[in-house]
Amino acid sequence: RVIEGPKMIEVTNEKVVVSKEKIKEMQCSNSYSSEELC
Repeated sequence: RVIEGPKMIEVTNEKVVVSKEKIKEMQCSNSYSSEELC
């Protein structure tokens, strides 16, 4: 199934947001990371 146009951008943005959240969580789980990230 091919997603075109704005919907594709929307889906991509969601994936980016999710991966940023995961990265943030990973960084937060490291006690030495800066408090600002959490």
